[in-house]
Amino acid sequence: MIEPMELEPATERRGPNKMLIGCLGVVAVLAILGIVGMMYVKKKIVEFISTEMHAQVVTEINDSALPDDQKRAFVAIADRFADDLREGRIDIFDKKSITTAVQGAATDAVGHLDLPADQKTGILEQIDRVAEGYKAERITEEQVQKIFNKLANGPFGGALVVWGVEASQIYGSDLTEAEQQDASLQLRRVLRGYSEGKITEVQLEPHWKKISEPDPDNPGERRLRHDVPVDELRDFVTGIKQEADDAGVPNETYKVDFAGEMKQAVDDVIGP
Repeated sequence: MIEPMELEPATERRGPNKMLIGCLGVVAVLAILGIVGMMYVKKKIVEFISTEMHAQVVTEINDSALPDDQKRAFVAIADRFADDLREGRIDIFDKKSITTAVQGAATDAVGHLDLPADQKTGILEQIDRVAEGYKAERITEEQVQKIFNKLANGPFGGALVVWGVEASQIYGSDLTEAEQQDASLQLRRVLRGYSEGKITEVQLEPHWKKISEPDPDNPGERRLRHDVPVDELRDFVTGIKQEADDAGVPNETYKVDFAGEMKQAVDDVIGP
């Protein structure tokens, strides 16, 4: 009779396959923890941007010197962006998602501006042109920044300054209605002279100082005052009028072609 063979207990060996499986398991756990962590961080970022940051931005817009239509426009951008974040329509880690959201918010904002229909249409065309080009990676972040810089340093940005001065200093001041109209005219003459290279920033600096003050939140920068006495306002208007006269700027109002300026800025950077 053959006795059954007594088998020795098998000794477990951690071969390459088992080690690989173990490593993959660790990686999987780390990946899951990473995803959960990113989701948590993302949630917190979204909550912060859509609540605290949104409230701060809206307050700063409403407290600014911008005209009411521009305030409504910028608040519309902030509201749209915050709503899209809360509803999950924006992925804050995806530039295409963010660009689409900003594109939509800008479209809403333009609708609030007190501009002719053809100007609004032209502005929206350039916003879409840049946004779609950026999402398709035909336009780089550096090019987008160059476009913004061109707008800020040209008539487009200058017009925003003029509107700010009018809203915070001229309208609602103790100047007579005729003086307010003349102040608006002189501001536009100076803007034209500056845009055409006839008046420099150095020439305008002493006049801006009359209606501005150091900004405590931004060292080296200045902000518009809100308590300029009427005599100082008259002195400011007289000063900028003299600059416009000396530069030979026509004594007529000057309207900025916002759509044209945007198109020119985009064309200069990425080509027509």
